[in-house]
Formats: sequence, C-alpha cells, structure tokens
Amino acid sequence: MTRLSAPARRTALLLAVVTLVALLLQYALLVGTFAAEGKSPLQALWRFLGYFTLLTNSWVALMMAATAAGRAISARWMTATTLAILLVGIVYHLLLAQQHNPVGWDSVANQLVHTIVPAAMLAWWLAFVDRAALKMRDVGVFIAWPMAYTVYVLLRGAFDGWYPYFFLDVPALGLPRVLLNIAGLGAAFALSGLGFVALGRIRRRRIAA
Repeated sequence: MTRLSAPARRTALLLAVVTLVALLLQYALLVGTFAAEGKSPLQALWRFLGYFTLLTNSWVALMMAATAAGRAISARWMTATTLAILLVGIVYHLLLAQQHNPVGWDSVANQLVHTIVPAAMLAWWLAFVDRAALKMRDVGVFIAWPMAYTVYVLLRGAFDGWYPYFFLDVPALGLPRVLLNIAGLGAAFALSGLGFVALGRIRRRRIAA
C-alpha cells in the first residue's frame, strides 16, 4: 500500500491541484477554439473526452485527490497511474511534439499535461509508493487502461469519424495497420510495466539485505 505520510498527502494535494488547473485550462482553450468555429461547449467536452492525454491526466487528479484525502491506494494502481501518465509524456515528445507548436496559454497547458504532470507523478511514485509490493501479475492491470482506451477510440471514431491520434486513424491507415499499432502500444506498456516490476524486485532485495 502507498504510505500515507504527511508529505505524501501534501504533495498529492499539490499535484491534484496542478493537474486540475491544467485540465481546466485545456478545456477553456478548447471551448474558445470551438466557439470560434460556431460549436458549443458540449461539443468541446466531447472532443476533450477523446484524448488519452486528458483522460489520463484526469485519472491522475482523481488518484492524487483521493490520496490527499487519506485514502490508501495499492501500489498496483498507483503504478498503473504513473505508467500511463509517464507514457503520455514519452509518446508526445517522441511522436507528436514535432506536429504541434502551441503558443501562449496553449503552450502552458500543453507543457503541464505532457511534461510537468508526468514528471511530477513519477517523482511522487519514486518517493512514496511501495515498489516492493509489485508483482508480475500486475502487468495485466498496467495495460488494461490503454487497451480499453483504444477500443473506446475505435468505437467513437466509427460513430463520429474523428480519431485523436494519427496512429489510430482507421480511415487513413486502415484497420489492420491500426490494430498493429495498438499491439505495439500494448507491448510498450507491458515492457514498461515489467520494468517497473523489476524496480520493485530490486527494492525487495535491498530491504532483505
């Protein structure tokens, strides 16, 4: 279980607030963009709920808020949260940043959700999560969220024709290529999860020594 020390709870609260501010800023900017196109805030919300980045940041905010409130959350779920938001940052900076050049407040929001929150969540995990409690079977939990998200994207894309990321764009790439990309994404999460479990085993050896 996560150690609910006073520093853990205070920093969890800070991270929850920063993440919530980032999400609200991102939504406000999206509402403004949609309004300029004659679209409603509800349509902006529907678009907002299509991004893995924003949904995962929302997950971070909820987990950190629960921790700040005193709820002890298992190392398995804290690690799943950390892995998901960390790969948000990695995938963005490796694959998407070259296609995106935000300015002004958009740049601020972009850095918060893709860089600051992932780095802060990783730091929190390293400082406060009991890595020694992780098991190999936890990898299944780690990959559940990204795989569920890809199913969600394919279903909503079939409904409204919009795909948030180029590697999931069925009309552009074809379903077989998209499924291959999803398999690659799942493999990346699984391998990263194994790496996190390995860190836990190192931690157990040090405790036992």
